[in-house]
Amino acid sequence: MAALEMSKELDALFDRLKKGAELITPAEQSVFATAVKTRRTQTLLKEALTSFNDRKREDTEWEAAHCRAYRQELLDDLARSKLDHGQDEVSQLLQNAQQELSETVINQLRRAAMQGLADFYVNAEIIIRGDLENPLLWEKSDSVDTKTDELVEPLELSFASVFKRFIAERKLYCSDKQLNSIHAHYNYFIRFLKEEDGVPPNARSLASVTSKVAREFKEHLRKSPSNINKKYKDLSIRDAVAAAELDGSSTLAVTTQSKFLQHLSSLYAFAIDELEYSGKNPFHGRADNKLAEQHSRDARDPFSEKQLTTLFTSPLYTGCKSLSSCHRPGKLIPKTSYKFWLPLIGLYSGMRLQEIAQLRIEDIQQYKDIWLFDINARHEDQKLKTPQSARKIPIHEDLIQLGLLDRVRQVEHSKEVRLFPDITIASDGTYSGNPSKWFGRYSEQIRVKTDKTSFHSFRHNLKDNFRN
Repeated sequence: MAALEMSKELDALFDRLKKGAELITPAEQSVFATAVKTRRTQTLLKEALTSFNDRKREDTEWEAAHCRAYRQELLDDLARSKLDHGQDEVSQLLQNAQQELSETVINQLRRAAMQGLADFYVNAEIIIRGDLENPLLWEKSDSVDTKTDELVEPLELSFASVFKRFIAERKLYCSDKQLNSIHAHYNYFIRFLKEEDGVPPNARSLASVTSKVAREFKEHLRKSPSNINKKYKDLSIRDAVAAAELDGSSTLAVTTQSKFLQHLSSLYAFAIDELEYSGKNPFHGRADNKLAEQHSRDARDPFSEKQLTTLFTSPLYTGCKSLSSCHRPGKLIPKTSYKFWLPLIGLYSGMRLQEIAQLRIEDIQQYKDIWLFDINARHEDQKLKTPQSARKIPIHEDLIQLGLLDRVRQVEHSKEVRLFPDITIASDGTYSGNPSKWFGRYSEQIRVKTDKTSFHSFRHNLKDNFRN
């Protein structure tokens, strides 16, 4: 009845449909969605392996952007129960059998097909970018021999294999800095375990980490020194904790401790959601999120009114000697430099420094009479903190009056694609690295810097304004 070699689950679903089922379960819809995703993924993989050759970067980016757009269109239609896009997939898989099904079941299958197509476009972007060996593309599919499937019990998934697939999925939307953090936290936890029992990650199952182990690791983090890999690099981590207590060394910040636990919880959640792991998540709910949030807020102050007045009446905005000496009075107002615009945009928008520094000309958009910043990660060099960070923010009238749109036109006329071409990528792979260092120096030179202020303080200023 189906157009592809089916799994036992898909066969079971079709058997139920033949017998006149009036509704199918969410689990059966998931089986159908997976069949659609797998069929489409395998077809595109075959095409890529036979026809991809010396592809241009602009073509890749164009196609990847369309994958994201198509996926969002499918999800939007699905939310509105506009199910036309699912019909072709249902016809392909059921062939003539759909004539015997009720409209209710047909619509359930259409919904499942559209979810499968949306999931496929995630894989399609991976393929288009040339990452054809990505583990996400080679997940267990309907065409895999069931005898092979039986060899791997979900409860026996190893840390190494799960982390490999987890990090491959995170690469789709995490920055290099975030990926490095995830790697560091994972490696530290594995070291914590291995020093105890000597078991390597490829031989350690997820199920071997109990709630007791998770509690012990959380307690260990509370005592762990912040400079363990530098000052105590020759000691075991448990000896390092003991030595740090004697030395009175500072311990990991609460926010850092929470990130360790959140990353490990996310690893288990990924295994449960994507790899059919049936065990428990021992790290679920262990991160002190409220405490970490308060600590994070306490760690950075908004700028005071006096600090903001000092900053925006400093030589950078009233006249400076030169770009390299912009803290010294002079006649230059450097409206062609990122140094002039970044603090202003930060103040009026609350955007993160990376989000501002990576802006492209195409990200300055007009909707009816409103100019907007389009914050996205459509290009390889653009990073977002999370996928949910993509958004549109109205450009404040003051920024327009100060000449921001004029600056956009100047850059566009010079054939540059980025709004601030004078910002180069730092060693950590971000555009924010070098401006962050500059702003730290400048705020210190004009005497507005404190231990609890940074560029991120603009974000706190905006949040406080909304609260008040």
